[in-house]
Amino acid sequence: MWGTIAKMRLKPDVSADYVIAQMNAFDRKRIGGWVSMSLHRADADSREIWMVGMFDSKESYQANAESSAQHSIFTMLRSWLEEDPVWHDVEHLLSLDEAHH
Repeated sequence: MWGTIAKMRLKPDVSADYVIAQMNAFDRKRIGGWVSMSLHRADADSREIWMVGMFDSKESYQANAESSAQHSIFTMLRSWLEEDPVWHDVEHLLSLDEAHH
């Protein structure tokens, strides 16, 4: 799998609950190769949000990143943030969770 980890800082008037509701409203089935997305809030700063988005391949990830539909989503996401996200593209190596112990 391939994806990105983004560090983001919400504007003071945007709540994490609002971002969660908006993310839940996206039709992820239309995104080819999409596998998962998760949001994480920093303990030290409640406005610092980390997003992890994963795709089944680097090619799927890149096709999504270059699509006009994704640009529209990014434009909406960017409006909630103080500044551009800091992106870290990553190759997935391992996931451990309760179902796979």
